[in-house]
Amino acid sequence: FFFCHRRKSGSSVITSLVSMARVNLCLALLALLLTCGAAPAVSQGTQAGICEDSECAGQDNGGVCWCDLLCTFYNDCCDTACDVCGSCPLEGDGICQEEECSGPDSSGVCWCDELCTFYNDCCTTDDSSCEVCGNCPSTNCVDNCGNISNDENGFTCWCDELCTQFDDCCEDVCDECGTCYAPPAPPFPPGEKNFDCAVPNSCGGTSVDASGGVCFCDSLCTLFQDCCPDACKECGWCYTPPAPIIPCGPGELKMDVEIIVTDPWPEEVSWEVDQLNPLATEYETLILGNADGGFFCLKPTSPTAPYFVIIQDSFGDAFAGSVTITAGDSEVFSDGMEILTDKTWRIDVSPSLVATFTLEDELPCQQQLDCNLECYGVFFEKWTTDEICDDGQSGNTPSGGINFNCPSYGDDSGVCDIPYEFVIVPEPDVLFPLNEGSGSTVGAIVKPGSGFPSSVVGELENTVWQEDSLFGMSLECIEEDLSVVKIPDLAYGVAAFTISFLFRHNSAVGSAHEYVFSHGEGTPDIFAPDNLNIYLPEESNLAHGIMRFVLKDSDDPAAVYYLDSDGLNTTQFARDVPGHVDMLDDKWHMATIVQNPGVGYNIYVDGRLSGEGLEFGGSPVNPLGDILLCARTDFNAFRHFGGFVSNLHIWKSTLTNKEVYQLYHQMGICDSADQVQTTTSLRTCCQDPENPFLLGDVTFDNAVNILDVVKAVSYILQATYLTACEEFVADYNKDNLINVLDIVSTVNFILGEDEG
Repeated sequence: FFFCHRRKSGSSVITSLVSMARVNLCLALLALLLTCGAAPAVSQGTQAGICEDSECAGQDNGGVCWCDLLCTFYNDCCDTACDVCGSCPLEGDGICQEEECSGPDSSGVCWCDELCTFYNDCCTTDDSSCEVCGNCPSTNCVDNCGNISNDENGFTCWCDELCTQFDDCCEDVCDECGTCYAPPAPPFPPGEKNFDCAVPNSCGGTSVDASGGVCFCDSLCTLFQDCCPDACKECGWCYTPPAPIIPCGPGELKMDVEIIVTDPWPEEVSWEVDQLNPLATEYETLILGNADGGFFCLKPTSPTAPYFVIIQDSFGDAFAGSVTITAGDSEVFSDGMEILTDKTWRIDVSPSLVATFTLEDELPCQQQLDCNLECYGVFFEKWTTDEICDDGQSGNTPSGGINFNCPSYGDDSGVCDIPYEFVIVPEPDVLFPLNEGSGSTVGAIVKPGSGFPSSVVGELENTVWQEDSLFGMSLECIEEDLSVVKIPDLAYGVAAFTISFLFRHNSAVGSAHEYVFSHGEGTPDIFAPDNLNIYLPEESNLAHGIMRFVLKDSDDPAAVYYLDSDGLNTTQFARDVPGHVDMLDDKWHMATIVQNPGVGYNIYVDGRLSGEGLEFGGSPVNPLGDILLCARTDFNAFRHFGGFVSNLHIWKSTLTNKEVYQLYHQMGICDSADQVQTTTSLRTCCQDPENPFLLGDVTFDNAVNILDVVKAVSYILQATYLTACEEFVADYNKDNLINVLDIVSTVNFILGEDEG
């Protein structure tokens, strides 16, 4: 009980350092003592203000002064306290003597007893309470279990078993004494969500997450990155990761220049980077620098166009020093310069630079980074507004799927919360099936009222008809035989138009381009007005694997501009954009171009938006001459396409994103015809006949259970999106409807009443 009380005349004996919890405990103990049995009475004297032997442990009889040993500290001794009781004031200096180790020092200004460390009133002169009496303050619980201590800031803390109850433990009490806070209770009852910031009134304070850990719902959590997972949704405290620092822009390669000048006058030295333009007629200065070196960013039209670093000395004496140029971890140049004039030296960095461009691990992200610092194609952002649910299914990065939860992508416009609804694709104005199977001509299906001749016939030169597992027959063009399909001129470009076709290619040997579609008289300049050309870079070309589109309207200048199927425009870098479709994989692909009036044009691969052309091709276009398949309009022998073509569609109108997507699915494109399964929304699901899907397994977890029933019911209630293959297995009865009958059949299968 001693730790609760130290007598102090006229005031409370509990100091502010003792927690109120411990005070209440002391009072409870006091009440218990008073209840269970009173302390023995102290004999009282007969005269007020006079100490008698019986009063030496307390006050005098009159209660006006004290006779005990502490009266000298509190300066309230009776006149006879010294003579009768030995309570005599001593002249002290704040230094503890051995005889004072149970109370204050003789001066009464500090204490020497065990409690001085608790009340923080120990005699500190010469550290005598510690050195003389052994009452030393502790700053932790090491060898101090069960006692009081001080934390690193000098405030009182405890090392006893009660500290967890009163929440005043020293930090190391668990490790040193085994007195540990109990783990938190389960954060939420089963079936109820009352954790994180969803707990009522938690915004602005702390909460407990689903695992029982502490998290925060206040405005500072974004700064310290310790927000509860739903702090943004529930309280509006949203963490936005800092944008990654990218010194160079999309498609640019960072080149570092280090110059060491041993010339006595380094300020005379400067450098610049020049590039010979693609027509080899003039140099373009890309950047200027001084003797401090630095870096520059390159985004060439073609990496085969020569690059030069020019070193200049304004005084005209020989350059003294060294120059090192690096790209990523590759050294492009380190020695040797060509003297141009008495003041200029040139470094040709082209050969090494071209080699560097072909190394994918040295290439920068050519487009941009998402919130996980993954490189992704710009056109992926467009997928979130095209009325088609992606839900993380599309797009790839080196470490897996693209994160469609990143702010870059938005919420896919809510289309992932409702079933897919098919659209009716408008009938094309002209359709060339290209599946006759014999003969030297191909016919077209012309829509009445289209304005085109009722009969349009194309001529075949050096082509071959081949059996095809999807289309029965398809037309093969052979590059070495200079194959070509000539279709009479059709004026599709007087208004906004759409052109789509299928192609398949398994080998494109060479470094040139193979033209699949070519229309116009821009020979040999495909960038002249009134031209539409669609072609494939060959395998030795740095940009192989993509398809390239060039559309120039009647008002466009003859400027170089092309749009690639990975979303990049007018760049010849080796490709590292994740997610773009490889066009040279010997599979059928659908290529589509849709004019965007007043803006430019959109391109699509396999029904999905893949690029947006801007500033060119947005006005009426009037290419003249035959429409050519498998060749360029000048019939250049090195520009023929070697592969298969099928289903050329032409509209004198624009298709929407969803119509292009639906058209692709209606083509029924899989690796083989026996894989093609058509769903209730007229989409195509490719099913391996050797490993068929399990009917009713809507969740695709290789089991049919109640989870599949729940998802199917949600779909019927118009609250869930299903992919094409999920739709296929949800139609358990195969009646081209997904309804309660399919649910009944699925439940019967689960109960063993239907063998499936």
